[in-house]
Amino acid sequence: MTPEEFRAAAHEMIDWLVDRRVAIEDRPVRPPVEPGDIRRALPTQPPQGGDLASDLIADLESIIAPGITEVQHPMHFGWFPSNASLSSILGDFASSGLASLGISVGGAAKSVEVANCLFDEIDAEMQQLAAHTDETVAANAGHVAHAVQAARDATAHILAAANEPRRPAVNGVNYLMLLG
Repeated sequence: MTPEEFRAAAHEMIDWLVDRRVAIEDRPVRPPVEPGDIRRALPTQPPQGGDLASDLIADLESIIAPGITEVQHPMHFGWFPSNASLSSILGDFASSGLASLGISVGGAAKSVEVANCLFDEIDAEMQQLAAHTDETVAANAGHVAHAVQAARDATAHILAAANEPRRPAVNGVNYLMLLG
């Protein structure tokens, strides 16, 4: 795919996604499909060449999307994915477009710096909330602050583990040493 083909396909995909979000209330929350319906609708062989973006979007619309539980539907009261808002989708695009996987120490260090800035902001907001609210809300804000600290600690532990030498294999399995 050339950069210009990507640009055109991305615009088509964005238009389709926005149209789906605008019309979300017109669709059922739960898909009216049975196990195997989607598989039967898919071709038995993959395409021999690349499909056009319009063909992919048509397949998404007619085959895949009808089998999705619409978690953004106003009548859905289940789980709430973190990539649900339109602004978070833009974040996903930016992350994918930068192609920085954060799986090496060099790449992950940058990701951790950004995450720590976010954690600092959340922590500061929770501290302000705790200082200006009644005891019940303050206690809950404290729990959120503890969760933020736990997430920060987990990130640090993961990076530490990635830098540690592997322990000898036990029953054929290599384990990372995690100190903390």
